[in-house]
Amino acid sequence: MADQKVEFTDTQGRKCLFKLNTSGALDYYVDGRQKVSQIKDLTPAGNAVAFEGKRLMFTEKDATIKEEDSEEVIDKLMKLSNKAADAAGTLTNSVRCLVQVLKAEGVRAADDCGTSDPYVVVGIPGKPKSNDQTSIVQKTLNPTWNEYVEVHDYCSGDPLEFKVMDFDYLTSDDFLGYATLPSNELAAKQWEGALRLGDDGDHGSISSEISGKLFVKVLITTGEVSKEIEEAMASLQEKKQQQTPEVDAEEGEANSRKDVVVGLCKVLVPEGSKAVDSNAMRQFAQCYGFHGDDAEWGTEWKELCKASGWKETGPDLEQFAGWVDKKVDFWDDIVLGQVLDEFRKRVATPKRVPRFMDNTWEIQDVTAEQMSQKTRDMLITDVFKALGGGSPLSSNQMWSYASFCGFDGVDDEWKIEFEELAKEFGFAVGAGVSAEHFKKVVDNEGEGTWSSQNEFRELLDILAANGEGLPPMSTLRGQVWLLHEKTQAARSHQPRKILIQRIFNALDERSDGFLGPDELRKYAEQCGFEGDDDAWAIEYAEMCNDYNLNARKGADLKQFEKIFDKKAGQASIEAQDLVDLIEDTKIGVANVRTTNSEVPPSRAMVTQQSFKRKMSQHYTSRLSRAISRKKTWVAVSRNFEVLRSFSVFLRARYSDTDAAFEGFSKKPFGRLTKAGFLKSLERLEYDGDSESLFRLLALGSTYIVKRHIKWAWNLLMAEELVRARAQRRATLRQRIDTLRAQEEAESDDDE
Repeated sequence: MADQKVEFTDTQGRKCLFKLNTSGALDYYVDGRQKVSQIKDLTPAGNAVAFEGKRLMFTEKDATIKEEDSEEVIDKLMKLSNKAADAAGTLTNSVRCLVQVLKAEGVRAADDCGTSDPYVVVGIPGKPKSNDQTSIVQKTLNPTWNEYVEVHDYCSGDPLEFKVMDFDYLTSDDFLGYATLPSNELAAKQWEGALRLGDDGDHGSISSEISGKLFVKVLITTGEVSKEIEEAMASLQEKKQQQTPEVDAEEGEANSRKDVVVGLCKVLVPEGSKAVDSNAMRQFAQCYGFHGDDAEWGTEWKELCKASGWKETGPDLEQFAGWVDKKVDFWDDIVLGQVLDEFRKRVATPKRVPRFMDNTWEIQDVTAEQMSQKTRDMLITDVFKALGGGSPLSSNQMWSYASFCGFDGVDDEWKIEFEELAKEFGFAVGAGVSAEHFKKVVDNEGEGTWSSQNEFRELLDILAANGEGLPPMSTLRGQVWLLHEKTQAARSHQPRKILIQRIFNALDERSDGFLGPDELRKYAEQCGFEGDDDAWAIEYAEMCNDYNLNARKGADLKQFEKIFDKKAGQASIEAQDLVDLIEDTKIGVANVRTTNSEVPPSRAMVTQQSFKRKMSQHYTSRLSRAISRKKTWVAVSRNFEVLRSFSVFLRARYSDTDAAFEGFSKKPFGRLTKAGFLKSLERLEYDGDSESLFRLLALGSTYIVKRHIKWAWNLLMAEELVRARAQRRATLRQRIDTLRAQEEAESDDDE
């Protein structure tokens, strides 16, 4: 039928066809061959239409229509797209499986108080996306729901499965029972009855404790569902959203501080436990800068429990959550999120080399006194033994120490560096590094080979984990390992792409493969950026737009390469200058880290030694050069200023992009010609550069459509993210300043 398809010739002269298929979606054909199937929506953009679907033999995401035919063809395509949407809705609703979960009786008690917080997950075995679930009923073994859930993607002949679970806010949910309803029971399209709960074969010893029955009604329909049922299901969705916190799994970033704490509890607390024990707390403390041996942690744990009013078995989950939320040590939401991410990575990769995020753990006074008894020489001996078992250190064992100090080279570079190190400190390469020579290396105060006592402690914790790979650079260091001149000369012969990657790695303090806004700012300042937090927020938003960055994650290596050449103005830099830039970047990052470190006022002196060190004349001159490099950073472009001004204008007047487009076009969809767009700007009293705005906003076409407005609206999202982070850090600094003032006042009163 003619109204089921649209044919046209594209700008390449090919015969194109969009056709409505039997599943209610569109298929796309070029010269008689199907290229894309299951297209759900078409978006007009000038003389083209953009789409998403299942790509069979096609890599593009749009079809471009001859200019003279575009208006008529696009109108037909939009009508066909609307018809496809209507058909898809009809077909989707043609077979629906609705389950009314009535109640359960006699379920297992999973909580210490002798009750459970049950909910039911209903789905199709082998189809996890089919699942839907009830709300949570608090503290009962005989819950009543009377709620409707819908099993998605149901096909005739599918069986149903039911899992009853106990919701735990701060730990993994507990299993209460399982039941199935075979497909033959659903042949009559409806079923009502009781299902005996049993084991699903995945929960071991718990199976002997499972009991109870689940009462349900099942309706399979091809007709309309009553308004009462639809309203009941909508009400259930709202209820579930209110009951459970949400974490963005794709981004790995929680939606709120509360969600981060919930996530921490789930990864820190052993399965079946209801408390954060000594071992879990020690791992948490290490991420925040506590680095002590077993005896020292034993003291710290005992004193911490006493000071916080916990049992010796550790805080329960509510106590832990409240403690984390109130302690100034953990007030920075960004760092707290990084700690959660680190623990998740350890779960996924058990042999992962641990990474520590911060240096703000407030050591108990008794522990600090105990730790001060361990001298620097004693710690050097401990590190030497941990690296090599007490024997002279081989080249590879010494490499581990160098990596911890910031050496970032590869095998060939380390071979040269180790030989130069042997010449400098007087040991034979073949004989290895003796305890005496090792002490000379690490005591070379003022150079990047030197380490503080707390840095030694941090390295001992890393080595004790027996992870696979070299240790990451210390989070405490204010100085980094600088390459010998011969090693630098060898490095200068490496491909430019590899050298840029070294700069990227030096900036990537979280080792997650992305440079976030804070890490990019350190590099920008090294290249001449001198603005405040607000100015940086705009700079970052421009980079997100120009280089297609994920605002939360930041730039990956490929995106950083473009930023390096264009935004940072380093496209013509020579190889030797690139090598110098790598070293200067490492120095600059370490200096910023030390300068910006927020150390709580009552931290023991043993933890502050990293920040009180001498620098050699050589190191100081390198630091000075790193800070005063040639200013090459390119300021925000005029084009972005025009677009940003329009984004601010939109957000001040409209609630969302739909309202904004309708405000311009006076209709919810369609397109705006240049004349119509300029006329709307004049009507709305826009005082910016209208001609330039249209040129930039239309993305090369002669029309503006809704997605162009959406794009402009979203320009401020990255800027808002950076501003929010800056505000959180300002709150942190203010809170720490208040705490310092209180302690100073208490100290004056004592005197």
